[in-house]
Amino acid sequence: MKGRIAELHRPGGLRIAEYAVPDPEPGGLVVQVEQATVCGSDLHIWHGDTDSTGLPASLLGFGHEGFGRIVALGEGTEVDDAGQPLAIGDRVVHHVMASHTGRGPDPNLQRRYGEFPYFFSTFADQVWIGATRPVFRVPDALGDDVLAPVNCAMGAAVSALITGGVGFGSRVVVLGAGGLGLTAVAAASHMGAARVVAVDLAADRLELATAFGADAAVDARETPTAAERIALVRELTDGGADVVLDFARVAALLPEGAAMLARHGTFVEVGLFFPGTSAPFDPSVLLGGRAKLVGSAGYPPELLPRILAFLVATQHTRPWSRLVGERFGLDDLAGALDATGPARAVVVP
Repeated sequence: MKGRIAELHRPGGLRIAEYAVPDPEPGGLVVQVEQATVCGSDLHIWHGDTDSTGLPASLLGFGHEGFGRIVALGEGTEVDDAGQPLAIGDRVVHHVMASHTGRGPDPNLQRRYGEFPYFFSTFADQVWIGATRPVFRVPDALGDDVLAPVNCAMGAAVSALITGGVGFGSRVVVLGAGGLGLTAVAAASHMGAARVVAVDLAADRLELATAFGADAAVDARETPTAAERIALVRELTDGGADVVLDFARVAALLPEGAAMLARHGTFVEVGLFFPGTSAPFDPSVLLGGRAKLVGSAGYPPELLPRILAFLVATQHTRPWSRLVGERFGLDDLAGALDATGPARAVVVP
């Protein structure tokens, strides 16, 4: 079996390569990609924002978000990492990072274009999933169009809520109503938050935030100064938020978001994953209110089946399919990377 993979050897320069797909290793599997979505980190890599890291696109994870159907199972691969049986044709989501699993030893593979196992990206026809990559079977009750962002955007958003301590009665502010922010809005409400406020510059994103369960939506164009936004958010949260989460990837929002916190609140930085940005910040904002500033990157593998169950429970009350947008073929991946809007562009090989 042969397959194609999109290789990014320099910012803005794509090459579609074809290789023979290796057989799965013991404990591993090969998955036919059904849908892949463009993550914010893919855009950073595409535009060269990550050049300062010195790492190639392959090692930075260019192309990692998506799901597929099993086309080959390695020897001994009988169940997923939650103990559910696996069979050819099953839909699965996999964790974006290799970690300890019960399916086999760590092969310590490097992700390099043109080298075994070749197919480590979801911007491809197939994905070769090793024995150390956690994988979970998708419940039959879920449709395809809710699944592509599960193994990155949704995992990162839910993990950030947990990091911030969101729970019953929490007052939550979400800065940035893109894919991660909208997931955080829906999940915070599901976790028992008493008040969820979304802040964004785009009217279509704020409309989506309301559909996903936000109790209030703050249009940053109508409150153009930080002081105005801080005052409005503190009013909407009855004196300040217990948790403020930044998904907007704007460093200047750190001091603004910290000022939105109630006493003993927590600011969670999620969007500024790559180096190269900064903002002036007065630490007394945190000290005066006994507040905390924490970072949240990635998510633990065990969150994936919990997120799938969350989607089953909310699939008829939240418009999850609106998180994915225009479809592109693998040969038009550049078009997908240049697409804009609140919904993630979808690559269908």
